[in-house]
Amino acid sequence: MPLNKLSLIAIFLILASFTTQGQGISDFEKLVRKNTRKASKTSVRKKIEKSYTQLQETQISDLVNEFNDPSYPPNRWVLSAATGYSKAKELVKNLYGTTPTIEGENKMLQRADLVLGKYYDAGVSSMGEKDQSSKIVALSNLKFVHALDPNYKEVEKLVDDLNSQISYNVLIRYDLEGFEELEQAIFQLNTVLVNDINAFGGSNVKYVFEGKEKEGMNFQYVITLDFEFLQIPFVQSKNDVKTYTKVINKQTITANVNQEIFSRNINGTGRVTIINTIFNEEYASEPFNIKLRSKSVSSVITGDKRAIDSVSLRQHQNENSSQADHEKTSDKEFRDRMFNILRRQIQEIESLF
Repeated sequence: MPLNKLSLIAIFLILASFTTQGQGISDFEKLVRKNTRKASKTSVRKKIEKSYTQLQETQISDLVNEFNDPSYPPNRWVLSAATGYSKAKELVKNLYGTTPTIEGENKMLQRADLVLGKYYDAGVSSMGEKDQSSKIVALSNLKFVHALDPNYKEVEKLVDDLNSQISYNVLIRYDLEGFEELEQAIFQLNTVLVNDINAFGGSNVKYVFEGKEKEGMNFQYVITLDFEFLQIPFVQSKNDVKTYTKVINKQTITANVNQEIFSRNINGTGRVTIINTIFNEEYASEPFNIKLRSKSVSSVITGDKRAIDSVSLRQHQNENSSQADHEKTSDKEFRDRMFNILRRQIQEIESLF
């Protein structure tokens, strides 16, 4: 059965995502940084140039495909290919003063000279619109031009101007289908989370944490936490008694430690995805698995404390938890896990700005 157009597009996006993530510019940058001091060694130079050639062949191929069937703006993989191509070239030039010849590179650059004006014109045209989405589209066009030819007309100034004008709204939403009874608990647990995220994110980004989209607010990106399983129980408690005895001067002394043990197990599994609402692109989703097993103790000592060894005595004297304290602690642990999951998504989004 022949593949339809949508299937071909899906395959292309999957392959493009794999290429940019598996053989991307970030890996090449790490390789160069790691080997800068010994770059003059023949074996190291061969390794760097081999990696450079493989990376550039892929990126040049992506750019040629874009020039053969241009879109305004180019999709994010093509924009990444353009910025990665220029950055890799600069890195190798800084090391060796020249770069290896890549098959098809000159033809790609000749083609770029002929078509970059169209991306530039499309960017300038979109700049005239007042809404943020149009300005973001304009920026994508102009960043593509700037990546391949930073001296093209006034492209550098226009990119700087747009970067100072644009702000981004990012919705972080949770899908609790099947676990609707926990929606209020999730909201209460994470009222603090959005403040942590805004402090971590860029100054031109506003993050909103909601169960669903707010009316009247235009979001450029949506991060969705799609829970497949979620368990947020109340704090459980049970009582236990430890008895210590010791013989001092032929007399047996006893001490009891009455313990209230608090425990809470929070579990959550699912996937987190990012959608770019301007270009209607869904990024590759990432699974998450949160398992929290927390326990704390409140102890009251009765009897003769001398019956308890010094190490155990210090431990019991420091056991002063309460049910409310334990709930706050486990809530924070849950938020921290959520933040670590979302931090990776935020870094992914903000790397595109």
